Amino acid sequence: MEPTVFLMVLTAAGLHAAWNILLKTARNGEAAMTVLTLTYGLGGAAMTPFLPAPPPQAWPLLLAATALHVGYNLALIRAYREGDFSRAYPIARGAAPLLAAIAAALFLHERLTPTQWAGIALATGGVISLSFGRNFERRQTAAALGVAVFIAAYSAVDAAGTRLSENIGGTALIYIAWAFMLDGFSFALTIFIRRGARVFSAARPELMRGILGGALAFAAYGLALAAYAKAPVGMVAAVREVSIIIGAFYGAVVLREGFILRRTVAAAVTVAGLVVLLAG
Repeated sequence: MEPTVFLMVLTAAGLHAAWNILLKTARNGEAAMTVLTLTYGLGGAAMTPFLPAPPPQAWPLLLAATALHVGYNLALIRAYREGDFSRAYPIARGAAPLLAAIAAALFLHERLTPTQWAGIALATGGVISLSFGRNFERRQTAAALGVAVFIAAYSAVDAAGTRLSENIGGTALIYIAWAFMLDGFSFALTIFIRRGARVFSAARPELMRGILGGALAFAAYGLALAAYAKAPVGMVAAVREVSIIIGAFYGAVVLREGFILRRTVAAAVTVAGLVVLLAG
């Protein structure tokens, strides 16, 4: 992975942790997520007039990614509703890289070296261990693992979409803009169908939080999608897991969920995994 791409992914990781913290601390997570997704949906819509239309081959990927992102957003809200941020976030983000790498190997025919596989496994083990230390909570663990499955699936689909758009359309921005727009508007429509007009009144107290979160999410995943066009999916997904360290320490210190020493050790394991991954 080139240094520039590595820095892009690290920045995306920090931004990702920030918008998830905003979502977790919202009084109404569903309303906050609706404003958040509408914000980045509008950001994507603002880009489309300045870009060519997506190539026909990209549309199945865009539609599949839209469905997966809507499912991911719903699963994420549920996982945060079930319990602690320091449990849900590490499990959801930590289980995803290995799943993403496996999906990429199966469907995108990517071939990682044994050393890279070892790095992904080590980094994944480190971030998952950040969730240890509390009584096992089945419902939240299941919800967080569901989030991880969605992350792995949409990572593979989005990687294929950005590469296809870059190879055929000339720029990955085509896919990125349309993916944001379809995702944002589709989630808002889903919530409107489920909740009706009362979603508007529920969204008012979360307006500023949602707009800020949407801007952060737009920047975070835009950088990640751009990186997918330049580097293997498993490597990008693993480096993004630095966001777990940020989120875990926030949960331990600010939300007072404890286990600072244990999270320090887990963070060191994660960093070691990233070093092994990049060296491979």
